[in-house]
Amino acid sequence: MTLDAADKPLTLCVRADAGPSVGYGHVSRTLAVAEALRARVPLNVCYLMSSGSDASAVERMGGTVVRL
Repeated sequence: MTLDAADKPLTLCVRADAGPSVGYGHVSRTLAVAEALRARVPLNVCYLMSSGSDASAVERMGGTVVRL
């Protein structure tokens, strides 16, 4: 598939939690993947996170957070 800047953005949904009890690794790694993809294609990122999860990194990146 070939995309250019005029194409409608894709949406990537990621299910991950972050915080002191579960760590931040999954969110950190998936944010890196999302940033690499954003550099190549129009992309919206949506994180599905539990209500107690730390969403600050996702919000700083401009991603959307949906609380479960």
